[in-house]
Amino acid sequence: MDVLAGIAAARGKGVPGRPGLDRSLVTTGYLLSVPDAKGICAVSVLGSEPIDGVPAVPGDYTAVTSVRVLLDGGRPVQVLGPAGSIPVSAVSGSTTTLPPPPAATTSTTVTVSKVILPTVSGTWRVPRASWGRWGDSADVYQGNSGESGQLWGLACYGEQITGLGASAILSATVTLAQNGGSGYSGNWTATVRGCASGTLPGTAPTYLGDTATATLPGAGKDGAAVDCVLPATVREQLRTGNIKSLGLVGAPYGATYGAGRRGNSWALALTYQLTT
Repeated sequence: MDVLAGIAAARGKGVPGRPGLDRSLVTTGYLLSVPDAKGICAVSVLGSEPIDGVPAVPGDYTAVTSVRVLLDGGRPVQVLGPAGSIPVSAVSGSTTTLPPPPAATTSTTVTVSKVILPTVSGTWRVPRASWGRWGDSADVYQGNSGESGQLWGLACYGEQITGLGASAILSATVTLAQNGGSGYSGNWTATVRGCASGTLPGTAPTYLGDTATATLPGAGKDGAAVDCVLPATVREQLRTGNIKSLGLVGAPYGATYGAGRRGNSWALALTYQLTT
């Protein structure tokens, strides 16, 4: 190619616009989402990807797929109405030919498994109205030993679960490790229930949602671990963040190791889906 000859041939001609820049004041575009309560919608103009946050002139956009769009340097600044509400001939330089709409995006769903460990745990001793006034301060107790008074335990996961961005949690199993304490013998039933607090609250914990149970061995079985399967309702509350911690609310006296005491105690094994 003779570069100098090409330059000479272009002498005196106007400078072409930048790629993608349209100098029209109004063009026809695709309406990708109808205006919401605030009159905001999404459009595609000049073959662009979806552009959100465009205000629309009030009107009936039912079943409308194409609209007239006011531009500023090629960017949409307002939807003027359904296509055809402004004659094409009324706007100098406007186009009557719509570029193809943006390609439909396809979502991909993958299944992931992850183990979440509690960031903090403890037991609320009702008679003392405080945390950490019975046994090890991090261990998670339930029930009443007689001298302890009512005990409610809690293991907290903070924002770790919502931070996964799961579109669905397919299974959730929490591991409970017996702390081997004295004062109870024989098997005991641990009753697990959720709590909205992401960390130990300043007052007594408030539990919510459905419960799940698991049978743990009694004294002398230090570290014995049992899995407790959480129901679907609790899985969904974990996903949405309505539940950010799990605790013990059962009547029989019993205790489990808490955060940092035994690596697997209150470990929450999740299998979940990510949609991208």
